[in-house]
Amino acid sequence: MTKKLLITSSLFAFFCVSGATAKNWQVWNPPQNLNVISNPDINTAVVDGCASHSPDGLTIVFNSNRNGSQDLFMASRNSRADEFGPASPLPAPVNRPDANEACPTLMPGKKLYFSSDRDDLAYDIYVTRMGRDGWSVPTRLGPNINTPGMLEETPTFYEENGQEVMIFTRRPPSGLAGQGGRLYMSIDGGPLRNA
Repeated sequence: MTKKLLITSSLFAFFCVSGATAKNWQVWNPPQNLNVISNPDINTAVVDGCASHSPDGLTIVFNSNRNGSQDLFMASRNSRADEFGPASPLPAPVNRPDANEACPTLMPGKKLYFSSDRDDLAYDIYVTRMGRDGWSVPTRLGPNINTPGMLEETPTFYEENGQEVMIFTRRPPSGLAGQGGRLYMSIDGGPLRNA
């Protein structure tokens, strides 16, 4: 069974693949603030987080409340040797003035998954696609993924035998005692399994 990790967002997940060589996780370089090695407006004095990059490493998308609500911002570069350019908010219909958007995940095929409170104040997961006319109207993922009144966020994806596997969190929005978040998995948008 071959597994290929496509991208991770703010959720750190490790997948054990039989027969794979173990990665030496102790040889990471020290973290660097992107403002130091890239454009100085990537990080601001407000909350900037939940970053995801495109599979080719040329685009980064993250959420920030620099405009007063949580919105998605994007910055790009021409090559991996270049710095990221200025971060710009994604236009409508992705960002909306009456909603918060967070936890973006860029995927192949110019797809962007993210969480938003536009239809459920507890947040649901949406997908939009970049086309020749810009970003499509975001589509709320169906009832196999989103549950009214529950917060769904931080989708992470990998491919397995030609299928798209999504792992995400679901939790009560208020963090009720004893009702913490759980990890779930869905294959091609199908019924959930515990991850």
